[in-house]
Formats: sequence, structure tokens, C-alpha cells
Amino acid sequence: MNAFVGNKGDGGSINGSWQQFLKLPDFRTPAGIYVFLDEHPDSINDGWFVFCTAGDPGERDHWSDLPASYHSGAAGFSFADGHSEIKKWLVETTKRPVFQNGSGFPVLVVPDKRDITWVAERSTVRK
Repeated sequence: MNAFVGNKGDGGSINGSWQQFLKLPDFRTPAGIYVFLDEHPDSINDGWFVFCTAGDPGERDHWSDLPASYHSGAAGFSFADGHSEIKKWLVETTKRPVFQNGSGFPVLVVPDKRDITWVAERSTVRK
């Protein structure tokens, strides 16, 4: 689940500069923010998907958690308005094989940031 959707347990936000979506009216554009996605099996370590390191959506140099790529190099996303999409990854480093040991995280993103930018732009918005 997108870490910027829902209560993280203490009522606070992950990063005070970025929107934490707690209720449906919090979404300015519910069709533009995903709620659930396919996460890469090696990066599943909790119930939250946080693409960025240190909870800073402005940082786009590493994948903290990585989306899955087992749908022919793509992942499924469901959005707050109820629609879903399959996103085909454009960058080879986003399409990691499954090692079943969780090693290799965070994943460095260089130099092509198209995939992480796509996810970032659909995770949250600046307040």
C-alpha cells in the first residue's frame, strides 16, 4: 500500500512537506494517486510501499521499495478513484529479477529516472 495513503499509526505524516491522504476528500485528484500496487517480492518488508529513501518524495536517486516487474516487465496499480493500470517499466534497472533474499536494497537509479518519477508523481503531492 502507498505509504502516503492512510494513517501511519501515530496520526502524523511521513514528511510534513508532502500530503498524507487520510480521507477521500484529502485527494485533490483521486485518479492521480495510487493506493495499492504490485511490490517486488525482494523489497517487501512491511505493509507500506515507500519508493523514496528517508520518506522524502523529492529524492529520486534510489528505490527504497521497488515495484514488481513480473507482468512482462510491468506492475499493477490501483488508484483512489477505483481504476487500475498496468505500468510497463521503461528502465532496465527497475526490472530486477527475484532473488528471494531481499539483498541489494536500496536500488540505485542512474541516470534514467523516468520510472521512479512516474511512481513519485502518483504517490503524493506537495502541501
